[in-house]
Amino acid sequence: MEKDIYIRSISCGSFFCDGFNYSAIKDSVVPNPTEDEILKDYLLAAFNNRSLRGNPGAATRETLFICVACGGSDALGNDAKYAINLDAKFKYIDFIELKEARKNAREAKRMSTWAIIISLVSIAVSVVATIFDTQIVKIDSNQFEQLTQ
Repeated sequence: MEKDIYIRSISCGSFFCDGFNYSAIKDSVVPNPTEDEILKDYLLAAFNNRSLRGNPGAATRETLFICVACGGSDALGNDAKYAINLDAKFKYIDFIELKEARKNAREAKRMSTWAIIISLVSIAVSVVATIFDTQIVKIDSNQFEQLTQ
């Protein structure tokens, strides 16, 4: 399980195709009290962003979630449905790709180290074999005459 509340929230929220409410994501993410306050803050911001949509001068706040259904005035109630916004989903995909790339890089480094070790051992074996495998060739005068003819 990831340590970061943001990553856990995006990961968990992505599984709810029809949206989720506060209690569903809270139960899935299992935050501690501090993380629960962060989660509530983001959900309240998404709820307030939805209510400010019609007001062109209102400033909205960046949040991981979008409110897809506001059933009343309670942002944390069961009637309010949320989804993960697209920007957060793409950042999560980038995060997963980065983790996978790091894992692959570690594996490639390990494999290249073994390849270097194997090549050094083969060079050493080749040198040692050459030293111990020398032959002394003696040619007598009859053989030399046959070769020159």
